[in-house]
Amino acid sequence: MGSLVLWLAVCVLLALTLRNHLYLVLAGSTFLYLALPFYASTLLIGGSVGLIPQLHPSTWLIVAAALVACATVGKRTNVESFYFWFYMAMMFFVVFATITTWWYSKSTGLKVVIDQIIGPILLFTLLRGEYRRVPQRIFAIRNALLAGVVLNIVVAYAVVTEAIQQPHRDLYKSIFGVFPAPDRGFGLTDQPLALAFVIMVALPLVLSLRSWPLRVIITFVMLAGVLLTQSRLGVVVAIVAVAYLIFQAETPIRRIGSVLVFFIILFYFYRSDLYDGVQRRFEYDSGSTLARSYGWEFALDNWQAFWWTGGGAGSVYRTVREAGANTSLESAFTIYGFDFGFVGTALFFGFLVAAVLRARHNSIRGARLAAALALVVVQTYSSISTQSAAGCVFWLAIALATCGTREVALQPTAPMPRSDLPAASVVNSTRRYA
Repeated sequence: MGSLVLWLAVCVLLALTLRNHLYLVLAGSTFLYLALPFYASTLLIGGSVGLIPQLHPSTWLIVAAALVACATVGKRTNVESFYFWFYMAMMFFVVFATITTWWYSKSTGLKVVIDQIIGPILLFTLLRGEYRRVPQRIFAIRNALLAGVVLNIVVAYAVVTEAIQQPHRDLYKSIFGVFPAPDRGFGLTDQPLALAFVIMVALPLVLSLRSWPLRVIITFVMLAGVLLTQSRLGVVVAIVAVAYLIFQAETPIRRIGSVLVFFIILFYFYRSDLYDGVQRRFEYDSGSTLARSYGWEFALDNWQAFWWTGGGAGSVYRTVREAGANTSLESAFTIYGFDFGFVGTALFFGFLVAAVLRARHNSIRGARLAAALALVVVQTYSSISTQSAAGCVFWLAIALATCGTREVALQPTAPMPRSDLPAASVVNSTRRYA
């Protein structure tokens, strides 16, 4: 209890001190989501207290920032019609998911709703608000995301090569009872697929970096990262990203240099033990594709009883077990459908897809592709339905993709802020800082 109270005091103090620079709070919370595993959050703030669920420290930080932003906002914002209905749909889903989860499981499943839905939506809203105030601020959040992903890759490499022991290994085994295969790295996330997910989402954002050498280094580091996770989809996405990087090279020297680095990494990979692991993943499916297809078949056969309401967060596993099946469904859509109802879930993902499709002018290059990948990849494993950094990264990608729309403050003060310029002008002005 004492650790939680102290952390809440720190969150409020930071939010109040940086109330005019909340993007620093958002950048810090993004990095902390990736640097502190969810299962290890008890080391910082302790466990649940009464009806207060055990949340990630970053979620408390974002909630504090949102409360301070609401209390100190100086003027209303004229939000375009689509985002008015977008926020209404998200509010409906959040309220319905919260009530359903509380009714059936009290605080047990509520931590998933807050950590993976409410907290990330607040992050989305605050980030877009910071963009309207000073568009260049969103690059700090992008940098925090890339730094967190690189940190995870470095830790994963050190663990797989046995340079260090997996951080919080004993705590992980005590909570989950099992430990991922030693040849599959997951860094400071909660499982290899979670690390693969954040890498795949972050890869397109590397294109927005101004420095070509830094762009090359981070791209190849992320290629090594997905090889460590042995994610088949991640390997394909990373190789496509490398090919695009080589294609975008502005000079023959850069193109030749990128190709040489690519083949050096491939040669090192071929000579390492990782090659056998990745090859086995491609040759022997281990039932993962069958589990995904079975999950969709199960959803199509049983969705009628859950069309309007579900059993609350986490109830899908009980539903599947009672039906005599042995699968985790492996898709955020089907899991949310059984947890919160398929109508609300369709509304939730439908508006997210629409927001990404409408995002024509992005302040950050590659953000729209990152958001599209996020929407696709979360349908390939349990992703945002479990405690991991996936929820933060998912909503962060959506937010970065949708920054660039025209949202003008009512009764603006002089001089006119740059976020009041047309979207194309804002995009051109922000790209100088990338």
